[in-house]
Amino acid sequence: MSNKRCARCGKVYPASYRSCPYCSGRGGGRRPPDNPVDQIIAFLQQHGERIFLTVTAVFLLIAALGIILTRCSGKDAEPPEDKTPPAQSDNTQEPEPPAEPMTLSKSALSLLVGETDQLTVSGGSGEPVWASSDEAVASVADGLITAKAAGTVTITVSCGLEKATCALTVTAKAPEVDVYLNRTDFSIRPGDPASFQMKVKVRETKKDYEGDVVWASADPGIASVSETGLVERVSRGTTTVTATIGEKVLECIVRVK
Repeated sequence: MSNKRCARCGKVYPASYRSCPYCSGRGGGRRPPDNPVDQIIAFLQQHGERIFLTVTAVFLLIAALGIILTRCSGKDAEPPEDKTPPAQSDNTQEPEPPAEPMTLSKSALSLLVGETDQLTVSGGSGEPVWASSDEAVASVADGLITAKAAGTVTITVSCGLEKATCALTVTAKAPEVDVYLNRTDFSIRPGDPASFQMKVKVRETKKDYEGDVVWASADPGIASVSETGLVERVSRGTTTVTATIGEKVLECIVRVK
């Protein structure tokens, strides 16, 4: 359907009209259409451009509001900023854990004269301090033991208030010469001297052995023996007297009548 534009009012109307229906009071034009559909068509034809611009503006406004609301909701979903001030570094040192109880690598030890052995300490606190109960038998320095003479000695190490000990037995080295006892079996009868001197002899020369000898009696209640090998009777019975030279042990049976 073609349209016309009124030269007077500038409005657009259908070409089926002789004159502008909107200017009907000013001339012999036709009256506005009574049909509602025609009225709507006439209105859209006259204001179509404005309606298009208005609808476009409303659409853009709605789109802008949607974008703004989306951004606002995204910000609300973010976790709140942590405004807690950073923790200050603590330069104070943590206390050291308590030390383990002090222990010694060996609690008992046997050495020959001239030999050495190293003891070590674990646990404890502080610098270890070493000591020997008899420096003539064995000495100790920084845990290194040196056996000097036959006998027994206690090695002690101290760390603060803690102590640990090692029982040391030092034995003389076995002689390189062949040795023997002057008696291997004898009796002490009533009327005999109450004592008898035992000796270690060198077989080749028949002379007395001059090295270290450790004497002992298996039953001192029957017969005792001194450090020099002097056997004395105590009561009736039979016992064994030994002479230890290094790793060699010589035995003698003693019968007390």
